Amino acid sequence: MLRTLDDPEVNRRTVELFSHVARAVRLLDEEGVRRLVTFGEQLVLEGAQGVLLDEDFGFHPYTTWSRTTFAHADELLDEVGFEGARVRLGVLRTYGVRHGPGPFPSE
Repeated sequence: MLRTLDDPEVNRRTVELFSHVARAVRLLDEEGVRRLVTFGEQLVLEGAQGVLLDEDFGFHPYTTWSRTTFAHADELLDEVGFEGARVRLGVLRTYGVRHGPGPFPSE
């Protein structure tokens, strides 16, 4: 892993890889989501990060004014009339990170 970081080509290869991803991804507003749902397209919705920053589940006052759960994605899909299957994936880091002075439950 560390040898990879020493590779002078790593930046060029990373930009090349991310360029492929950027060409495959589209940012959509509600109407764009509605159109894709109407045509039966598959969607990937990304939520916010940090459950301990969630206004409902985090430790106040160290929270944001938003929800970091699947709630916003579900609301958007409900608003556009999506009735298909919803697959939810929670992706986590393999290590904990502190952002600010809030509690760190694993300490």
